[in-house]
Amino acid sequence: DFCRAAVDYDVAVPVRAPGNAMTLAEVVRQQESEAVTAYRYHLAAMNVDAWEHRRPELSENECVRSIWRLVCSTYLPQAQAGCQPGQTVGLKRPC
Repeated sequence: DFCRAAVDYDVAVPVRAPGNAMTLAEVVRQQESEAVTAYRYHLAAMNVDAWEHRRPELSENECVRSIWRLVCSTYLPQAQAGCQPGQTVGLKRPC
């Protein structure tokens, strides 16, 4: 839910290791959890309380919204056009 409004594209997710029983939904939740952690670290480094910006998409602070978009596009990058499920593709940098 954290990245829902920031991600309006098909995402590429890390390849699961053989024998890893995680579902696609679990992998996406894990990536989103890492995005939340990075978001909180970024705000803490700026001496901004993340608790006051739990819904960054609604924040009036452009810096907060930029960090939110950055971490979401980093941990949930856009899939390359035309890629097939299970196909290995290179990372498309967000910028």
